[in-house]
Amino acid sequence: MAAGYDAMRGLTAAERGRLEALFTEQVYDAGDVILKEDTASPGILLMRQGNASVSKRDMGGIDQPITDLVSPAVLGELELLCCEPCSATVRAKTAVAAVLFSVQDFERLLDRGDSAAVKLMRNLARALGRKLATSNEVYVDLAIWGRSVG
Repeated sequence: MAAGYDAMRGLTAAERGRLEALFTEQVYDAGDVILKEDTASPGILLMRQGNASVSKRDMGGIDQPITDLVSPAVLGELELLCCEPCSATVRAKTAVAAVLFSVQDFERLLDRGDSAAVKLMRNLARALGRKLATSNEVYVDLAIWGRSVG
């Protein structure tokens, strides 16, 4: 299973069906903003086709590139789980096809104790844990590198 679809790992066919019935198709042209930093998150997007770039504003207000995303990828999981505005801007580098699972639908299923939403939340938390571990490794490498040249 591709990394971008780990969000759906372990769901039964019935659970997948319940979620997929709530997905809405999204299409973005190259250059379109998919998620905008400091704005309300629409939910999670499962990017099925295309490439996107992620950037974040620095203290001077200038967008700084963070990473590039290649489909399949999941966007907006941090915002969905933390109920926070978008932490970065995601812009389509090529045409992007995605499906959106809205915050409202996710919360409604969670409130009902729906097993699909619980499994999705668990998978998103695991994916965020892996991203945090990777970020920690990069931070340590940069700190070590900085001490060795300083």
